[in-house]
Amino acid sequence: MGACGTKPPAAGWGGRVVCGGALAVAATWLVYRAEDAFARLPVHWMWWPALGGLVIGLGGLVEPRALGVGYDVIDQLLTGRAGPGLILGILTVKTAIWALSPGSGTSGGVLAPVFMIGGALGAWEGMLFPRAIPGFWAILGLAAVVGGVMRAR
Repeated sequence: MGACGTKPPAAGWGGRVVCGGALAVAATWLVYRAEDAFARLPVHWMWWPALGGLVIGLGGLVEPRALGVGYDVIDQLLTGRAGPGLILGILTVKTAIWALSPGSGTSGGVLAPVFMIGGALGAWEGMLFPRAIPGFWAILGLAAVVGGVMRAR
């Protein structure tokens, strides 16, 4: 079958880890592309954080829970209380605004945003895989994405 969680559980852990690794690579790639895009803007570099903040604010209009530290969202993802709207919203919007934040020079962290992104990936995979204890798939996705972004060996 397909990649990123469409194989049956008997197929092993490989597809799930590869999916988390692919998201980590894609998110990191987006950070570098954002840096390059801001460097090509015909405005002084001191305006980059303001422009990045504007885009981050627009992302917050789409999914308000993607803004801020997100410990409450991480809690919902890891305890199995997150609904599909939150999961897909965090997966898409948080990934995009997190890439723009360091790319534009706007202050922001790495660990908590990546926890949110990885937890959302795992929670999304959990909607496709057999039921386990609440948050099981979310913690696996979180670990895979954090390991990829932090380049764990």
